[in-house]
Amino acid sequence: MWNHDELVRRNIIAWNRDAQVRGWFDVADERHWPRKDQRARPASGDNANLTLESLNLRFEHNVYFAGPGQGWFVWGPAWRRHQEWSDLTAFQTDLRIDVGGSVAAPPFANLAARDYRLTREAMELLKENYPQGAVPDVLLGAQQ
Repeated sequence: MWNHDELVRRNIIAWNRDAQVRGWFDVADERHWPRKDQRARPASGDNANLTLESLNLRFEHNVYFAGPGQGWFVWGPAWRRHQEWSDLTAFQTDLRIDVGGSVAAPPFANLAARDYRLTREAMELLKENYPQGAVPDVLLGAQQ
């Protein structure tokens, strides 16, 4: 699969075990790194000019949160060149694919029970990122 021209916008990306965002690119040409950081760029061929910038992967105005022992941002698989960030600002600065992201702990009613309702106050703060329709097998909305 070749990922390109993707926009992930206004989501709550939280409580994921290994990473909240993970760029899992097992390619030797390093197309998933910014041009300035590429170490192994092919001299010619179809992949010679592929860079993170040309892939056009973007994250805009998402809310991120990682619980204890969970990862934040990981780019590249463990068996190739990779980097991990536990700070949103460093991730934004290094890869330049996230704009307007923020960190907040969404106070879901009961994660284990798939009850993702929020208090009215939290709903007001996260309303631009909260699901706008039904999601199968979960509870959504404001708590009473």
